[in-house]
Amino acid sequence: MIKFKIFFIFVGVTVAPPCMVGLRWWKILREMHPTLPITLLLLLLFSFSCGPEDNHSNSEPNDQSTESGEEIMIEPDSNSIELELPGESSAELQELLKYFQDSMNTPLLLDSNYIQEKAGQEETKLSFEQLKQLTLEGFANSIAQENEYLIKAAIRIDSLKLINEYEAYVEKIDIGMIQEASSFGNGLLELTPNRKLLIWQINYKTYEACPFAEGSIVFGTLLENTEIGGTIQLAEKSSGGDPPAWNETFVHAEINENEIEQHKYQLFGEMNEDGENFIETTESNYRILIDSTGIVERELDLAP
Repeated sequence: MIKFKIFFIFVGVTVAPPCMVGLRWWKILREMHPTLPITLLLLLLFSFSCGPEDNHSNSEPNDQSTESGEEIMIEPDSNSIELELPGESSAELQELLKYFQDSMNTPLLLDSNYIQEKAGQEETKLSFEQLKQLTLEGFANSIAQENEYLIKAAIRIDSLKLINEYEAYVEKIDIGMIQEASSFGNGLLELTPNRKLLIWQINYKTYEACPFAEGSIVFGTLLENTEIGGTIQLAEKSSGGDPPAWNETFVHAEINENEIEQHKYQLFGEMNEDGENFIETTESNYRILIDSTGIVERELDLAP
């Protein structure tokens, strides 16, 4: 409205019929050039029409102004931000726990009898993806690290079976190579309300020729709240040989709330030409401590 008022005042002063002194200036400009008054008029009209825009026309949609001119910033809605929870996703963890339905409590003894009872049931058979999930954080004690190759073999064999390439693998393997390896979920051991062990085992055997090996190894994967941690070997019953030599390994463990007492016992035998059997034994004890900081293994001195 202000622009139009100025326009009418301007017209009244410059181009109105004879009134006031505007006509005199109009005549003077026409004497200078016939079209000069009209040109100046158009220029003035153009300058008014192209004046500055309203300062608020280009303001951001999240900005508001008060009557005093102060800008108020509108923060994004916090409910629209998708939050990520730490550790394993609920869906992945719940799917994995379906294979660990047996509830266990401390103290728990894992020995040869336990291993024999837990031969493995088809409904708790773990896939190679779940085996990868369980061992993602690595191995936390020395004997588990020694048998890492077995877990890799179980992952490979299960993946080959999935794509119907297992038979071709068996035809090409050589003596001493793993022919069969299957993993099974045994149960869920509660150490504390927020700390549990996923108990699982691998049953394996090599190609049926000398040297040969077979056995079962029990592992435990730490579950702290909803986060999967390191994996430890808990128990073992295995044997092998390349005649005339043979060996057997037994690992027993007693699991308590914050620690695991572990005993490893190995037999090495060989028969000489006279039919005499020489046997050598080795023993070692370990204490594995478990707390919120992780898993720590300590080898203990054997009593004399």
